Amino acid sequence: MTHSFPPSDLGWNGNTAHATYSIMPKGYPRRKDPAHVDGLMMPTAKDIARWEASKASIQAKIKALSAQSDQLDALIAAAAPLIPAVPEQPPKPAPARRIKARKTTRRKAKRPKKSTPEQPQLPLPGRKSRGEGTWTGVIHNILAKAGRGLTHAELRAEIAKTALADRLEKSDKGFYGGIGKLADQNPPALAKYKGRLFYPPTYEKFMADVAAGKAADLEDIPQIGNASPFRDAIMDLMRSTFADNGATSAEIIAALKQNPALIGTVQRHPTHTYNVLARLLDHGELTKWNEKYFLGPKQRAA
Repeated sequence: MTHSFPPSDLGWNGNTAHATYSIMPKGYPRRKDPAHVDGLMMPTAKDIARWEASKASIQAKIKALSAQSDQLDALIAAAAPLIPAVPEQPPKPAPARRIKARKTTRRKAKRPKKSTPEQPQLPLPGRKSRGEGTWTGVIHNILAKAGRGLTHAELRAEIAKTALADRLEKSDKGFYGGIGKLADQNPPALAKYKGRLFYPPTYEKFMADVAAGKAADLEDIPQIGNASPFRDAIMDLMRSTFADNGATSAEIIAALKQNPALIGTVQRHPTHTYNVLARLLDHGELTKWNEKYFLGPKQRAA
């Protein structure tokens, strides 16, 4: 059996309490009593009497409000026929938006600035203009101005007149590195032909003149450096130890260190081996692919 208790304004929380009375009126005291369930006190006759009185008061208020509602209905029914019907008026149109005319002002013509003679653009302090002080830039400029192919010796002599003279005297690694970078560009910024280095447009014109009979072809320059112990040692390694699979620069240096006559030079001048390898690549005696060196076409043909 279940019991529905009054809502919270009568002292209860409005929920349905079951026979256990687990939900009791708001503020209802908990006390131990012979007539209790789960420690909660059971409703008494006073509680029921109070609820009945509240119910009677609410019903009386409902009855009074219902009577007032009936009186208002009677007044509305009597007064409605006496009021004339008011025709519905159409909605007023929205007022037209006034647009202000913009004031037209004459713009003053700008006076032309006084022309000043153009001054040459000077490089910023501490910065080098393109081609100044870089191996690729200097080599590119020299070949472009030469109008013909230059041998390595001729190109070195021209570089010795530039800001790179001191660096060239200390090491020629940058010299051969710059030549390689220009040749590897796409399209190439340097052309090689029979031991000469060309500016690409100069090379194309020269070959066209040779084909037309306007210029004689060049003679191939003999290989340079045949008496170099380093060159001979590297070529011997490439023909024997590394003939099939090629070798990286590190593998070639490690093999050169096994030669008692060369180990001192390899240790004192670490870049010397790279310089010799660059010259061998430039002369076509070696080729390079995937970071490995192999015998070049000239050596394979021999």
